[in-house]
Amino acid sequence: MLRKGRLGKQFTSYVTHDRAEPWRFAFVGLFATAVDFLIFFILARINVSVIAANILAFFVANIFSYFANTAVTFRRDGQRVEKSVARYLQFLLAHLFGLATSTGVLVVATPVIGLLLAKAAATGVGFMSNYLLSSRLVFRNKPNNDGQ
Repeated sequence: MLRKGRLGKQFTSYVTHDRAEPWRFAFVGLFATAVDFLIFFILARINVSVIAANILAFFVANIFSYFANTAVTFRRDGQRVEKSVARYLQFLLAHLFGLATSTGVLVVATPVIGLLLAKAAATGVGFMSNYLLSSRLVFRNKPNNDGQ
């Protein structure tokens, strides 16, 4: 049986959540973004307003993102994060801030750079906001009883 020393624990910590977490968030986010874009462009194509299409696409992608992030991104010691209505509401509130900022970017940028580029820029702004709020508020590490 292999025994992990201090270096092994540090490496495991580095790979499993410290440095890899934003990459896992981005991986999940790619799929959530695909869901968002698909819903958004279908709705825009059938003449739903840009703002309404963005909001509806956001909610569908947000629900997908919550379940995927609890299973993949914010795992702790190989265990999925516990899902709850309260945690989802925190996740939703954090991401509503991202929705507000991304919608603002979309509305301002669309006439200047076109719908596709504006949506891409809005997605980038939303990603940064969503990761920071999710990792720092919704899924933050809470110390164990033994202080770790």
